Amino acid sequence: MKVNNLVTSIMSVMSMLIPQGMLYAQNSHIEVSKNLNYKQPETPELLDNYLFSTFDASGKKVYNLKGFEIANVGGKIVDLKVNPAGITYAVVYSDGKRNHLKVFDTYKENQEVFDFDKSIDPVSIVFSPDSRSLYIADAYSNLNRYDSKTLQLIEKWNIPLIPTKMTASGNGYYIAGFSGNNLIVLNPESKSVRQTKTYGSPILDFDFSDDSSLLAVLLANGDIKVLNTRDFSNITPSLNRAGANAISIHPENKYAAVAKNGNELELINIVDTRESASLSEPSGKVNYVRFLKDGKNNIYLTFNALNAIKYRLIKGLVPNYSKMLREEVIARMEEWSKMAPGETEEQYLARVNEDSRLKQARLFEEEIATRMADDLLMRSTVTLGAYNPSNNTLSLEFDNMPPIYLTVPEKEMSYFMDVSNLEFRNPIYGVTANDKFELVYAEVYNKTTGKSYEFNNRERKSLDYLYASNEFVPIELVRQSGMEEVKLTDIRNNVVKQAKQDKLISDHTNIDVNTSIVAGVNADGKQITNYKVNFKYTVDAGYSAREDFPAGKYHINESNAANSMLRIVSQAFAKDFAQYIKPGKKVIIKITGSADAIPVQGRIGYDGSFGEFVNEPYRLGHDLSSITLTRSGGIRNNEQLAFARAVAVQDYIVKNIPALGTMNTDYEYCVEVSNKKGGEYRRISVEFTFVEAF
Repeated sequence: MKVNNLVTSIMSVMSMLIPQGMLYAQNSHIEVSKNLNYKQPETPELLDNYLFSTFDASGKKVYNLKGFEIANVGGKIVDLKVNPAGITYAVVYSDGKRNHLKVFDTYKENQEVFDFDKSIDPVSIVFSPDSRSLYIADAYSNLNRYDSKTLQLIEKWNIPLIPTKMTASGNGYYIAGFSGNNLIVLNPESKSVRQTKTYGSPILDFDFSDDSSLLAVLLANGDIKVLNTRDFSNITPSLNRAGANAISIHPENKYAAVAKNGNELELINIVDTRESASLSEPSGKVNYVRFLKDGKNNIYLTFNALNAIKYRLIKGLVPNYSKMLREEVIARMEEWSKMAPGETEEQYLARVNEDSRLKQARLFEEEIATRMADDLLMRSTVTLGAYNPSNNTLSLEFDNMPPIYLTVPEKEMSYFMDVSNLEFRNPIYGVTANDKFELVYAEVYNKTTGKSYEFNNRERKSLDYLYASNEFVPIELVRQSGMEEVKLTDIRNNVVKQAKQDKLISDHTNIDVNTSIVAGVNADGKQITNYKVNFKYTVDAGYSAREDFPAGKYHINESNAANSMLRIVSQAFAKDFAQYIKPGKKVIIKITGSADAIPVQGRIGYDGSFGEFVNEPYRLGHDLSSITLTRSGGIRNNEQLAFARAVAVQDYIVKNIPALGTMNTDYEYCVEVSNKKGGEYRRISVEFTFVEAF
């Protein structure tokens, strides 16, 4: 701990408030640790991204990141969008009289997939985040929804604004568009208008956050509006950057990047807008900026420049501690709220109640915040502040945190003249509303007198804590989930016992089942409660060849472990969990298929029993991509093999739990391919999320 000997007029009566405008030095020190520059034949005018790759359009031509021309449409390009699964890209262009729309194959040069009828007269386009739909806003005030693979019209409806640009939120709730000064936010599921806003200046750009909770809007006069998508109110005070023409929100929701004046990029802390940092681009022509992640989750800032697309690996940004704290508190509380092994129902009901839950959440908050602060006191410069003789209060001030206040009798003040004699013990930290650390508890030991003074602000009403508590679900639902997990565990134990008796599996197969209640928000901004039920298993190395999928196999009946787990699934939904199967309600079924690193030699036959899949969207890690699995093509790589295991699970569910067919069922395929070899890396798992279950 660094200290300054500051002799102050300790008897003066001064304000005990934190001075307005004080910025504590928990700021970012921006470092650009890697520069990637991709030359282009022309200066990019319109850009869009698929994963880490950027496509751009200039005039009549479309280029890939390597600068190769991949399409020439014969007219001025006015909109460019890449399918989120990387299958195709769509181009709106003008012949000077009207607009036209074409779709091209992403991986083949000038390979036109579809040419839309000229009567459509498209104005702007956007793909749905799951890649399955292409939305076209036309000149007749319609929003048209097309199947992105067949490119056949699914539906269309009238909208009150013809947007010149559109973007979609990652959760699929919203399509935002603007024209002139007007912003419109649409709910594509209900085909309704969620929000409209009219600003005092034309809109230049907008961007949803990765988690869809924020929408940043940039106006031509430099005003920046950061909207909370729950109610589309501003979350920041007045924020203006003259000359700005593009905006993007950082994946952690703490910073926004703006391009301005053609040659500057600024990163603005939207939680505490007094903090910012700038990067320069000497070549100029910057009018596009986006944050992107590479395959290792490094975060880059990508932008256009004179005859170039550039990437900058940004490091040094202070994490979004409030977001991290909130997420970990909720996750820890979910585990704490479950019935413990051996705990009776009476003991559980006594342990988990509203009062105990709030107290436990507070303890988790303090524990997590203190860990994240990493003993910030050791990096603090401490000075004496003001003394208030009317209530014997002395302030101790820090250069990187708000001050704390001690009750010190006036006669003892002479022993506080040298702050180097003060020792801080047992500190507990919290996080402020502007995402800075603060001390909420400390024992201040005065080495001169051997006396300790306590600062205790642990009962403060932290905005972040209150926000986290608002995301808690009703206590009766928490208890219901805890009880039902016990029932699910009983079903598991019975199935596993029988499978062991039948010598299908052994103690080396471990099947895990769990339930959780998850607070969420629907497209109307209303808080909802979702119910998740997870099923997964592992098989110890050396036993997987007999108990799990053999190499190259994908049918459920070829894995005793997978078959046993899915028997638990079918029994659960035939009994205690049947109550969640409600016709018309939405359920998201996330199925993960895994494969090990043993390469596919030549071709494994696919018998087509689960259907034919061409350019089917799936997730590899966090990234959306597409895959093809057909009888004629067979299985030629581990991604296809893992995908085959996933669709085998879907086939089992459809055949064995037919009641799910009455629901609005959304299957999500996920693929995992290990870099290690062995049967223990060949398995499946499934997660059911019943949306608005209660």
